[in-house]
This record gives sequence, structure tokens and C-alpha cells, in this order.
Amino acid sequence: MEIEKYDPEIHRALRKRMFRQNLAAFKGEGIWDLVADWSDTVNTETSTWSYRSASVAREVGSVMQYFHVIYGPNNWHPGPDICGWENEPDTGYTGVDIFTNTTDTAQNMLNNGQIVLIAPPNTCIVRPQMTNPLEPVPQISWLCPETGFYNISYEFANPRIDENGILPTIDENGNSTRARDGRQWYVDKISKGRLTNFANGFLPPETPYGFGTGLITLGKISLEKGDRINWNVDGLNTPFRDHTEVTATVTVAIL
Repeated sequence: MEIEKYDPEIHRALRKRMFRQNLAAFKGEGIWDLVADWSDTVNTETSTWSYRSASVAREVGSVMQYFHVIYGPNNWHPGPDICGWENEPDTGYTGVDIFTNTTDTAQNMLNNGQIVLIAPPNTCIVRPQMTNPLEPVPQISWLCPETGFYNISYEFANPRIDENGILPTIDENGNSTRARDGRQWYVDKISKGRLTNFANGFLPPETPYGFGTGLITLGKISLEKGDRINWNVDGLNTPFRDHTEVTATVTVAIL
């Protein structure tokens, strides 16, 4: 009997699909999912989901003001171009990015005709930007609508990056101009201005696609109306190869 080779991409896609199918069993009440609820138009201080950039202190960050094509038009194939939220007005590489491939097809980002980043279907990706020293941390924020108990699910994982497209640039002295130092992730609660960390960890550089936390659920978390749950990714000293896939879901806990 031939044993099918393990494919991490297929495995993660199936696991995410099964997770969302289980959520559907709740009949749509008391479920908030980052990808399912993704908005191209609404990003405010009072929206349930907001897309923000924060300092490394991880306070409630600033709502991103710009929504446009990520990394410029006509770079995503087969298309359409992926758009997302940024804290910079240009479409280049200088801003903090939060974007979602809302199609059912993987989208390939090309650089000089070469695939350098693959956005899987129905997946949110964030990118820190350390050239923005004030607010370099992408922050996904969920605003609690009512006091009660909630289940908070998360996953942070390496994205699909083409190995041939991310070799570090070497200067004339033989030093890499693209150091890789990994990134730190956090799941926080902010209540009445006070930050409580629920979980955190480190994603090292040079790790394979899909490597990360796995899908984890914090069960029966007590929250008050107006509390925030924030998913943060800190790129540490350099942003190179710090794209991170983020899964974020909240459900009402059944006591």
C-alpha cells in the first residue's frame, strides 16, 4: 500500500476548513472570525475588528488609515491584486501591512517575475516594519461587545515564501543587509487601559512553511464590554522575512 506523502500546506488548509466548519455549527451567533469578517471598508475605533499599528509596548494602536493594493498593482498572480490596510500612504514596502487573500485561490506575489510570497486562500497575513520606529507592530484588535465568557482561538505561522527569492543581500564588505532575527507574537487583553498577556512566543527565522503555534484555544475567558483582545507581531530588529499568517477567532463560551 502506498502511503501518501505528508504535505504541510494541504494539512493546514484542511485543518482550517474543519475549524471553520465547526464554527458554522454555532449557526452564526456569537462567532467572530478575522477572515470571515474581513472588511475592505470599515476600520474604526468602534468597529468589532480593527486593523492597527502599535508600538513595541503593545498598547491599543492607531487605526490604519490607508487601504490599497499591497506591494503595488499587477504584482499578484493569477489575481486579482490583494489589497489591505497600511499605516503609510504609498503602496511599497515602507508600511506596516495587514491583508487577507479573500479568494479561494492562492495568490503569488512576484518580484522581477519571481515568486517571493504566496498568500494561501482565505488567509490573513501581517508584516511588521521596523523602518517605522514609532508604530512598527501590526495589531489585529477585537472589541468585546458584551460582558461574558469567551473562547479565544489563535495561530501564528510562517507564510509560504519562495526560498530562492529571499536570499539575503550582501554588501561590498560581505555583510548581509537583510539580517533575519525572527519575530515575537503576543495575544493580549486590554481592559480599562491595563494590558494582560494571555500568550506569547517566538517564531525563529529559517523555519519551514506552516511552522508555528498550531491552532490554540483559550477557553472561557472572562471579558467585560469594551475590553480588547489584540493579536500582535513584533519584528524585533529587522522586518526581513517577517510576514506571518494569523488566525484569530472568538466565540461565546458555553458554560
